[in-house]
Amino acid sequence: MKLEAMKKQIIATAATALVLAVVLSTQEAHAKDLPTGLMQDTGRSAVMAQLITVASATPGTDKAKADLTIVGIRGGGGTGKPLGQYLVKPNLEFRSDYKKESTETICQFAYDLHQFVKLKSGDWPSMQRNNGLDYVPYEKQKEFASFWWLRNKKNFKDMPGIGKDWFLNDALIDATNLYNWYARREYGSADYVSWEDVAISSLMKKKP
Repeated sequence: MKLEAMKKQIIATAATALVLAVVLSTQEAHAKDLPTGLMQDTGRSAVMAQLITVASATPGTDKAKADLTIVGIRGGGGTGKPLGQYLVKPNLEFRSDYKKESTETICQFAYDLHQFVKLKSGDWPSMQRNNGLDYVPYEKQKEFASFWWLRNKKNFKDMPGIGKDWFLNDALIDATNLYNWYARREYGSADYVSWEDVAISSLMKKKP
């Protein structure tokens, strides 16, 4: 009996160790896909402040750069044009509950999505260094977005399937538009502006 009990104990211990190894392996795999923006990032607060300024813009000019504000390609901000995407054709008016999110939450997502895209070598500097790279596939970005909003939006998991798909679609397009506009301050060449257009177009090709 003692021998039989010892065998059962050994089997149970081995099974527990195996489960633990699988869990740790899974967590490690997810951690590799997490952007640094979801971890401690000393540069985050400064970028966030500027993103919020961009997202809160009203019609007029940016005095620092004398450029038109983002409202021309995003709507909102007292323009009389619904929040959406007006950078490339076809235009898209956001119709999901995404447009009800706070400016701060929208900017937090824009920052973290960019960090994810950067991690996958889909940002502008990465593509400049290697012109063989391509945009991060829509499905990969959507997978990250779903994970992010599940953690940051209380009722996200309870949204109906099609509503959730449209929410993620609006979020991905708006976040890309916001961050890339903000980054014009650093990368504002004609080539970069063209790259912005294609980055949005690559997302617009996929319908929820």
